[in-house]
Amino acid sequence: MVAEDNLIAPPSKSSIENGDEDLFDSECDIFDGEWVRDENRKQYYPPGSCPFLGRHSFECYKNGRPDDQYLQWQWQWPSVQTNARCNNIPRILNGTDFLERLRGKKLVFAGDPLNYNMYASLSCILWNAVPDKSRVYPLPRNTEFKSRGDFSLIYEDYNCTIAFVWSAFLVYESKKDRNRNVLKPERDVIRLDVIDKLESSVYSDADVMLKAYKKGLTTWRKWIDKNIDSNRTQVVFRGYSETHYVKILEKTLQKMKTPVLYLNVSKLSYYRADAHPSVYAKNYTIQERIAALGHQDCSHWCLPGVPDTWKELLYISLLKAGKGTFGSRN
Repeated sequence: MVAEDNLIAPPSKSSIENGDEDLFDSECDIFDGEWVRDENRKQYYPPGSCPFLGRHSFECYKNGRPDDQYLQWQWQWPSVQTNARCNNIPRILNGTDFLERLRGKKLVFAGDPLNYNMYASLSCILWNAVPDKSRVYPLPRNTEFKSRGDFSLIYEDYNCTIAFVWSAFLVYESKKDRNRNVLKPERDVIRLDVIDKLESSVYSDADVMLKAYKKGLTTWRKWIDKNIDSNRTQVVFRGYSETHYVKILEKTLQKMKTPVLYLNVSKLSYYRADAHPSVYAKNYTIQERIAALGHQDCSHWCLPGVPDTWKELLYISLLKAGKGTFGSRN
């Protein structure tokens, strides 16, 4: 789905006249804060209810996790006591409003399994906000887009697509020939100087694009600046969970001509080791779960869970950027 150029417009004059430009002041850092215990925190979708998680490791509830304590934490940034400019920022994600702002658009997550975690989180949040859930469905499996290991959901009532494109390295990765001569070993090759053409063809016309990274940030930066029209596409970059990548990432973003929203979720995620699948990545038997203690899943996240907080911060960041429909505040 290709967006029309006029879908991206400047913030409405009325919102500026009403003083809404102060609502998202640059002095308020929503990524700096603390996790606060909230026994009454309501999840965006009930555990075990979302049909798009399947048997994935994110399904901690269906995989037998007995506790829900990890769901009762709310990320809280500075309030009126420390920074008055932070006080009016919405602290929850309005799924219906998000869908309205995405009407007629395509939002693409491109990257590794952590970005698939994000894709699944947003898909479930928006799915639960739709009254007629039969109007939310995936693309047929026989399409090339689906067969490559990618995923796409159509929200028909909003003419909106939420997609995930598998691109672990961002750059071109050659594949071994299964029929090759075993006497002539063939190496996998990662071209750090070339963007994967097949993957990039899916997200080059997106309205909102989120990327994770492992290698080739410089190549990715140059490709974005050359191929992405910032008047119609908002690029968002999720920070890597490991903080030692932050300086490399920030230097790369500083060199970019294309405006990029940076979701700096490294710090807040670091605090939440309790929210990983651990030994509940699969629906193990008791014996299998004991055996799994030696290789717990400590990289992905349970859903519902921490990635839903990432979505809150994404929603707020898009409103703060104020591009197109995200600049029209009611």
